[in-house]
Amino acid sequence: MKVTLNQFRDGAFTEACQVDERAAKVIAGHSNGMSDRYVMRAPSHTKAAVDAIREHYRIARLVKQKSARCHRRGGRTSRDS
Repeated sequence: MKVTLNQFRDGAFTEACQVDERAAKVIAGHSNGMSDRYVMRAPSHTKAAVDAIREHYRIARLVKQKSARCHRRGGRTSRDS
């Protein structure tokens, strides 16, 4: 099954909106009246939305799996081969 970037982005935005619509708009780059500098100083405002996206796509599990494979190769990634 082939997934396009637009499908991935739409799914991520949908998940984030279920948690915090304002944070979802920040993540998506939509105008919401919140200053970029404010978000940079307090990224915790988007944490719940980002965590929802990570959980939906199981990103943390994929990172752990890749790290374990890299460790078994002696720290080399597929790019180093």
